[in-house]
Amino acid sequence: MTTYSPDFTPRYKARYRAAGIEHTTQIRGPRDDSLFVLLGRGAHLYDMFNNLAPRLADDFSWISAEYAMNDTELRRPLWSERCHWPILRYHSA
Repeated sequence: MTTYSPDFTPRYKARYRAAGIEHTTQIRGPRDDSLFVLLGRGAHLYDMFNNLAPRLADDFSWISAEYAMNDTELRRPLWSERCHWPILRYHSA
């Protein structure tokens, strides 16, 4: 299998808190996916976690989300619980 550089594909990264610990999950899309397609994948991620929320730790909550398009390590924030500038935000159930 071919090894690609970390910035070869677009990435969507979300941070959440569960059981008192901060965790990170990342989704990669095919090269040259648009931002809107990548955000749609992020929405599916949130839906999946939010549907599982009753089975997750009692303190489960989203912390932040960011994205980076292909060929760059520049990550752009989508929202954060600390900085109230939501562009796209999903709340846990």
